[in-house]
Amino acid sequence: MIPKRPKVALIACSNGMGHVRRMLALAKSLHELGASPVLLAPKDKSERLIALNNSFKPEIINFQSATETKDWLSGKADNWTRALPDLSGYDSVVSDNLLEILQIREDAWLSVSFICQYALS
Repeated sequence: MIPKRPKVALIACSNGMGHVRRMLALAKSLHELGASPVLLAPKDKSERLIALNNSFKPEIINFQSATETKDWLSGKADNWTRALPDLSGYDSVVSDNLLEILQIREDAWLSVSFICQYALS
């Protein structure tokens, strides 16, 4: 019997392509390690980066986190979790700089690229 590949949700902040790029790199590594990564990110940005870099293409769910600067300034950014699909079918969840994921999944992993900004405030 072939062991089940762990299903991992990778949530990329839609504020810039760097967030998507990091999650695509993680998706490739997880796939190589035997996981089944699913990227939740703006589909157009994701597919553009994949094509430009001829990189691994995970399953992609078109997801806009609405966490751009204008969203934070207007107060709409805190609601991004309401737009998420059900995450209960995932063995693990990784979020790129979106701390609010911990309100939904206490076991979520966080990338730490910008989290130090919260700690230093």
